[in-house]
Amino acid sequence: MPRQNRVTPFGELVATPARGTLMGNRGCLHDARGSVVRSWQLRRWICCLLQFRGRRRAVMTPGRYTELFFLDEATAIAAGHRPCAECRRERFDAYRRALAGGRRQLPRASEIDARLHTQRLTPAGSQRLHAEELDTLPDGVFVLLPDREAAYLVRGDALLAWSAAGYTARVERPHGIVVAVLTPRLSVRAIRGGYVPDVHPSADDRMERDAGGQSSGGSPPARVAAALQAGGETESPTNRTPPSQWSTFTPPAWRLRAARRPFCCVAFRQSGPGGFGGSAWLYSVFP
Repeated sequence: MPRQNRVTPFGELVATPARGTLMGNRGCLHDARGSVVRSWQLRRWICCLLQFRGRRRAVMTPGRYTELFFLDEATAIAAGHRPCAECRRERFDAYRRALAGGRRQLPRASEIDARLHTQRLTPAGSQRLHAEELDTLPDGVFVLLPDREAAYLVRGDALLAWSAAGYTARVERPHGIVVAVLTPRLSVRAIRGGYVPDVHPSADDRMERDAGGQSSGGSPPARVAAALQAGGETESPTNRTPPSQWSTFTPPAWRLRAARRPFCCVAFRQSGPGGFGGSAWLYSVFP
């Protein structure tokens, strides 16, 4: 039976037989029985090589960090992780140089972790999203389209739908719209600065097979786009039921807090295969 240790671009931990290309951790998330009891423990969320210097571990050993697995590096970064400074030192230094933007002083791992932690989670424990114009986003960033349930990878003139086993569908990249971005702002900055996340081979396969593309399904509703263009920030979708074969850890219940006073709150009703039919996605846009 698959363990609940695969990470989605939403930062969720799911159980699936599909294999990952990178490992990582956020501390010890499991109990003595191997059941996930928390979504994170440490601020140091890293993504690592599957093999390093012949080291071997028993997965989910009691009291040790929980081994997490990712489809690819773009997925790990969208979920809020960064390259490991030990087993992926060259990639970690490339990430730091991209953040530094030509300055000699490179940010330390602790500084990166602290900044990422404020950008990847809301006080309620859900994934923190931010709004950007889709036309300005670099390849390797993950976004949400209001009329679709999947997370999409930005790839050239297309968006590729994520799944645990690889990228499954391509849609034409819409122009002139504002989208909710899953990848934390700091990592978007690194990618803009020249850092290129590794992407699963299925992305290139999908681009070649579906070179003709598909319709994007239209632009986001004007009210949402206007709110996002005003500089708003969104919370992750709530009550999103993943495919039935996944066993998902649910973080603390998402709720609107009166102190935040949302000025725009719109729910989109989703439909489609894979267990998403009839689930409500709620986007709250804050000033």
